[in-house]
Amino acid sequence: MKVSNIYKLPQRMNATDNNAIKQAILKYGALGCSIMVDDSQLGHNFYVNNTTNINHLVMIVGWDDNYSRYNFKNTPAGDGAFIIKNSWGDKGDNEFYYISYYDTSINCKSISQINTSEIWTFILDNNNFDKQYFYDISGCNFYSFNSKNITYSNEYEIQQNEQIQAFGTYIYNPTVKTNYTAQIYVNGKLKTTQKGVFSKNYYYQTIKLANPVDVKAGDVATIRLTLKSNEIVGVPVSIANNQHIISTNNSKIEDEICEGYVVSLKLYTNTKKTDMQVKTTGDHEVTIKITDKDFKTLNNGKITLKYNNKTLDVVDVKSDETKINL
Repeated sequence: MKVSNIYKLPQRMNATDNNAIKQAILKYGALGCSIMVDDSQLGHNFYVNNTTNINHLVMIVGWDDNYSRYNFKNTPAGDGAFIIKNSWGDKGDNEFYYISYYDTSINCKSISQINTSEIWTFILDNNNFDKQYFYDISGCNFYSFNSKNITYSNEYEIQQNEQIQAFGTYIYNPTVKTNYTAQIYVNGKLKTTQKGVFSKNYYYQTIKLANPVDVKAGDVATIRLTLKSNEIVGVPVSIANNQHIISTNNSKIEDEICEGYVVSLKLYTNTKKTDMQVKTTGDHEVTIKITDKDFKTLNNGKITLKYNNKTLDVVDVKSDETKINL
């Protein structure tokens, strides 16, 4: 199982609007959440009022509708609390705390969208991709070149005989409709174009290609993504000063090389499975024909001959049939 999408829950409209959070916990497990804490709450259960600012991250792991309001240092308007997992060592109950439903910093609708709390979860999928290509080791930490129409791209050198099956990226504003056009180039030639709309409320989304693209070792594959919306869209980037990245000149925004950062745009591939047909043509010679899972003949690569884990020979595959002397 691998993370395929990051889902952002809709904001609560009030303190008792919690069904979406409860259902998400049951369906996906623990939820990430940003909240506001201050020094006066250290060692206590959490409840703040009249603020939507945030300064801390926790995980929501459960809830208790009957948790008494009187268990909090400051008394909220009603009973009920989420159970959260924190990261403050031996404080709390083995790092578990309660945060009141009436805490105004936890995923409530705010007049200002600056520092507004959000709740999200990682969605796992048995997608069976063998490999992913990326330059943003730690993921997206900033959005750049905000506009209503933007194009960004990454170029990758393919490592094996593979099939490009999907791409993935972060979405700047997951609550609005964002159209995309994805183009896959191989060695400068356009191989497929796919248009669609990102699903709402997803921070990160993996999109499978309707027409996967075959590539071989040494090919240069480019994923070029154009976003359009009636609202502002942005390019997800990872900045070298803040996070680990793989420095490259192959990451671009509007065809301009990114300096000091890379765009967060991944390719997902599967290694092509092969089959081998062998026929003898003499006492010491065999002819080998290799095909992929679609029974297409492979005429590049190498064959390594081993006996008792000892390499006897390495033969280049240059045609539909390869002769090997034994």
